[in-house]
Amino acid sequence: MCKGDRMFRKSLLVLGFFLLATGAFGQNFKTLTISPDFSNVPGTPRAIFNPSKNVWVVVWHQGTAIRARTVSASGSLTAPKNLATGATSEEQSFDIALDTGSSSGGGTGSGGGTGGGGYGNGGMPMQMNADEFSYLLAFENGAGLQVRSLSTALVPGAIHSIEPGTKGAMARVIYDPVGNGYFIFWLGTQDGSRSVLKARTLDADGNPKSNTVVLTSAGSGKTFDSLNIARNPQNGNMLAIALQGSGASGAVLKVSLKPNGTLAGAPASFQALTAGLETTGSVSFSNAGTGFALWLDRSSIKRRKVTSSGGFGSGAVPISSNGDANSQQVGISFSSSANQFASAWATGNQIFVANLNGTSGAPLKAPEAITSSQLSFSRNAYVSVDANGNTLVLWEDSNADASTASNGGTKFRVRAAIIGGSGGGGGTTANVSVQNDFFSPGSITVSAGTKVVWTWNGGPHSVTSGTPTSSPGSIFGSPIQSSGTTFTFTFTQKGTFNYFCQVHGAAMSGTVTVQ
Repeated sequence: MCKGDRMFRKSLLVLGFFLLATGAFGQNFKTLTISPDFSNVPGTPRAIFNPSKNVWVVVWHQGTAIRARTVSASGSLTAPKNLATGATSEEQSFDIALDTGSSSGGGTGSGGGTGGGGYGNGGMPMQMNADEFSYLLAFENGAGLQVRSLSTALVPGAIHSIEPGTKGAMARVIYDPVGNGYFIFWLGTQDGSRSVLKARTLDADGNPKSNTVVLTSAGSGKTFDSLNIARNPQNGNMLAIALQGSGASGAVLKVSLKPNGTLAGAPASFQALTAGLETTGSVSFSNAGTGFALWLDRSSIKRRKVTSSGGFGSGAVPISSNGDANSQQVGISFSSSANQFASAWATGNQIFVANLNGTSGAPLKAPEAITSSQLSFSRNAYVSVDANGNTLVLWEDSNADASTASNGGTKFRVRAAIIGGSGGGGGTTANVSVQNDFFSPGSITVSAGTKVVWTWNGGPHSVTSGTPTSSPGSIFGSPIQSSGTTFTFTFTQKGTFNYFCQVHGAAMSGTVTVQ
């Protein structure tokens, strides 16, 4: 083979791994292959954005392993890692959460003390500093529901048992910034069926701090068939969206939870019991506390507004009528930089995306197909937005329609698309997220005349020009404020402008370069 042929073949290989296209919303987007190998079980991918590292951590089910890799907005990928092995074949059998108290490398560490004796993939003990445990993984194996702490580099730590003997628990993990730990919620068995929503509190390393509590029951003769949960950053309330099954019918339930993880009133229905309804719904909240739930009602993708207190803010409203069995899992995620929600779902062999108004939930334009499966069908869509408004859409290609049962010949492979956002610079507005002990991104480059908007997702913090020892606040400065607030400044002169937080000093600083 000549050198030119080798280079051509190499180019084709790269093209199959990473594609740049123009489509949704009139802007460029990238497609990537997340799982390089096929699996015979659904991967049901999930992702979480780490603002201190400016990457997403994508997690999926690969055979009997739970795997992960990081993805940047530019499309760069780290090599896949095994986070856990021996996982059951149950769908939706894992979740991951980020400890924002330790992810910055400062502030409150994991457990607040010295590192414990974790275990890596090789089974040998290794010493970890407390603040290295930045994630918590929940997964299910033959022994039941487990959690495992993960370092910043996704090195697995110790495993802790949550409940023995679970099957299809669909565990969901939420970080608790007040208690510096986690809540874990899952679907448990009662009277021989998966019919109760359970919860426990955990410390930052995943050690259980409380006994198991039954929050609510699906009711006599009914089951719980799917679960997702989101935390409201404005007040700490949480909300679960669950499918209540009854024979061939289903209802989409809203379960409101207090900041301490206990039940806040009786469950209510996003949608009442409906023949043929089967979905894994999703919910997300804005920094101001407004939330939206998204689910599939047979062939209709529907949304419903939720108030900051957990009540209904509207009736159920369709945003698309193109759904099918492959749309059963839908995704929604709030973009603080654009003040809108990104939503995604699969239909047939295509992936559809719609941006929704941050207050009303109305689509900003008609849903668009951004890409299609490299096999016959697309399934299990998931969406996550980073601090700069870039949207990561995950799904899996499959050779089988979701309406048919999987078998040994069914193939799945996780893929992704990244849709560029407005943050970073070069436009009229740039966005910076004020997190706990860091700014994300820490440094931006913009053109003269750009308005920079800082949005608080933690606190108390300030945005103060200069340094603690050099002209602090002489050019711009915000009050010391907390989550849900913003500060804006328009840069009209070229140069490099340092800024810092008055609460944390030079340890929490950023830079704006104006060209």
